[in-house]
Amino acid sequence: METPGKRCYNQAIDRENAGGAGKRGYLARRGKNREGNRIMKKGKKAMAAVLAAAMLWGGAVPAEGYSDYGAVTWTGIDLTVPSALNIVTPGGDVTTAATHYYLTGTSDPGQHLYLNGEEISTGRYGSWGAYLPLDVGKNTFEVAQGGRSDSVTIRRVASAAEVPAATTSRISSLKPANGDVAYQGEEYELSCVAPSGAEVWATAMGKTVALKQVAAASPGVPAVFKGKVTPSGYASGAVTDAGTVQYGMTWNGAAKYAASAGKVYVAGQNADVAVRVNDTAVTVYAQSNTDSQCMTTLRLGATDYIVGQTASMYQLAMGGWINKDVADVAVSGESVYNKVSSVRVESREKGERFVFSGTGQPVFTASSDSEKVTVKLMYTTGISAVDASQSSLIRSVKTIQGDDGVTLEFYPAGEIGGYNVEFENNNTVIYIKKKPVLSGSSSQPLKGITVALDAGHGGSDPGALGTAGSGGPTEKQITLSTAIAVKNRLESLGAQVLMTRAGDTRLTFNERLLPPQEQKVDFFLSFHCNSTAAGANGTKAKGVEIYYYEGADKAFAQTVLNKFSSYTGRSARGVYCANYRVALATYCPSILVEMGFMPNPVEYDDMCSDDALFATANAIGDSLIAYLS
Repeated sequence: METPGKRCYNQAIDRENAGGAGKRGYLARRGKNREGNRIMKKGKKAMAAVLAAAMLWGGAVPAEGYSDYGAVTWTGIDLTVPSALNIVTPGGDVTTAATHYYLTGTSDPGQHLYLNGEEISTGRYGSWGAYLPLDVGKNTFEVAQGGRSDSVTIRRVASAAEVPAATTSRISSLKPANGDVAYQGEEYELSCVAPSGAEVWATAMGKTVALKQVAAASPGVPAVFKGKVTPSGYASGAVTDAGTVQYGMTWNGAAKYAASAGKVYVAGQNADVAVRVNDTAVTVYAQSNTDSQCMTTLRLGATDYIVGQTASMYQLAMGGWINKDVADVAVSGESVYNKVSSVRVESREKGERFVFSGTGQPVFTASSDSEKVTVKLMYTTGISAVDASQSSLIRSVKTIQGDDGVTLEFYPAGEIGGYNVEFENNNTVIYIKKKPVLSGSSSQPLKGITVALDAGHGGSDPGALGTAGSGGPTEKQITLSTAIAVKNRLESLGAQVLMTRAGDTRLTFNERLLPPQEQKVDFFLSFHCNSTAAGANGTKAKGVEIYYYEGADKAFAQTVLNKFSSYTGRSARGVYCANYRVALATYCPSILVEMGFMPNPVEYDDMCSDDALFATANAIGDSLIAYLS
């Protein structure tokens, strides 16, 4: 972390798996599609590039598996891009007020492709995209190839008001979406979205109120409905779980009902409301919006009182704001104050634990630089000094007492691999990690090193769609296939690999991030594919981006970017600081890799190829070796 108050992008989300029939490796590809017949030739070319790259660490090929194109690229995921001539986007005739439209589709890569009589280029598997100007009125576009054709009509209107408005027949956007706090004797606002003209009501905290439509709209168009209720009869000094809000409506003679996803918690008179972090990595923002400065990153179990709230965020007593979806309201009357009774140092295989036995799990701020690791434990007393004589990684610990807590400065005896703050039943654990080293083996230089690979998205979340749409490989399939290929390569170099998912499953953030943290992996890489805004020119978006959060991880991110760009041939767009949840680990270098752009037909087809899998796997393997050399 460069400074506690640095500004980060609004990325505190997962950028965010995939099954698929058919072997994708060397033997499966051979003779079964257009790429299979060229694998040996491609493998030799890739091997030549790898041999050249190997000179960076002494001239020897790192492992026998380096030349095994099939072993690396055999992932079991089918990334076949459809080759039938088709306009994918838009899926049919549409009306728009936009001046341009981005058409995408698929075709046979072995034949010339024409759009309104003009030949256009495609990706290696026939994917294509065209950013086209629109005249007011009807615009008809036809793609043709080998005697076949497909067409679509796009009607451009002069203003957005002329575009037919969508209608709805359901209740949506129910408040609260997450846990929310209402206060005894104070009005609490309820809201939802329902068809304009419907009769809508809500039941909350034992009271039923009618909701009024906020603004006039055509019948059936989605409209916001609001109402207020005042909680009463709740115990003084206590926080009570009042349950979800029940919404109902009548529309077109039918009644429909829905319940809010979040619960309402009622704070009685003079009650303090505490919240506990329920996520492995939570960003604290300086203001009540996620575009503001990032103050710190909290860990699972950290507890604080709230002193304010918006519809989507809580204001913590420590200063700063967190999203409501990453914190649970406590109804047990627990205290956030932490009185430490003892401190001990525990040695572990990959690092050391400074364990502070106390009475709570305090919120904190943490940062590191080349000189020290600094952790401020809020609302904490009982720490007068910390004896570092039993530590081999920390030479001294300075304690600084403050009115709102205690600051601990850990001065390393040498270079360390990271740090973390964790909680175990009111024990606050500050973990200091050893820096990993190469094994010295010419064939398995990464032996003894553990790497976590995270394939973004999965299950019901396909991630970004490419130029082939939902009928072709989606982001979740490409990321999983890539992660498996990288795993194959890293294991040939001796590394132990932890996959956050091995199949087509949708994971929570805790399911993704807790196992790597518990195993104290040495590196964490999350793979994703980039996208563009709807309607943007996808052919212009290209290249690799890598995101990090902790300042110390920037060098690793740059190493990966350089090799990734060099090996795949995609342009290097840059490395950026951003608070993506999957890049918030502080115990090891942690990055998010945006491998290429799904709306770009050339990059989309390339990411679906075995050549790209092989190049990516070698780029990551060589990046780890170069970073540790």
